[in-house]
Order: sequence, then C-alpha cells, then structure tokens
Amino acid sequence: MKTLKTLALIGLLAILAAIGAAVYFFGGHYSVAASAEEPAFVKWALVKVRQASIERHAKDRPPISLDDPATVQAGARAFSERGCANCHGAPGVNWAKFSEGLRPDPPDLKDLGRRELAPTTVLGSSRTAST
Repeated sequence: MKTLKTLALIGLLAILAAIGAAVYFFGGHYSVAASAEEPAFVKWALVKVRQASIERHAKDRPPISLDDPATVQAGARAFSERGCANCHGAPGVNWAKFSEGLRPDPPDLKDLGRRELAPTTVLGSSRTAST
C-alpha cells in the first residue's frame, strides 16, 4: 500500500511539472528571441541533442579522399568563399559581428584540424549546419 501511495505521489508531481512547463513555455514566458541568451540547461540540451543527432545520422563517407592536399585546399577555399569563416572562424580570421547574435552559437571550427574527428562526423555536422 505504501508503494502505491509513493507511485501516486510521483505521478502527481510529474503531472504538476508538465502543467507548469506548459504554462511557462506556451504562456510566452520563455523568450525565443535569437538575441536573448538561452538558459544554461537549454544550451546544454541543444548541444547534447545536436551531438547525438550527428553521431546517429553521420554515417555517410566523404565522397572523395581527404588525404589529397588539393582536395583539402579546395575545401578550405570553398569554406572561405562561401562565408563560413564569418560565423565559424578560421585561422587569422575574426568572426563577423553579426555572428555574435546567432543562437545557438555556431561551433568554432578554426581549431578543427587539431582535433581528432572522424570524417563522417565532420561531414554530418556540416550537412546539418547548412540546411
């Protein structure tokens, strides 16, 4: 009988929490403005969801070998010409002022070459960012 009361209490608290969250979010109390900094728990959740999504869906292999220096140079040129460095940074390139207002913050890719990331992860993250 005590277990049943404990479960009922947990259920009641879960329902009250769901109602409180609904009032908070659907009542307009949570700011979705891109200029407003999100709370730490929202920022944490967005990062975790993005990383989990990339890990799950980034299964494609790059269509060409990344061991060829000409391919790497062409990719760096495309990164620069398409304006990617404005938001993601690049060696010797400062971020553009407008990128400071993007939420969530764009990942800093200027040190990407120093990190050990699988090509599938880089390809997957670039596909999710460009859509």
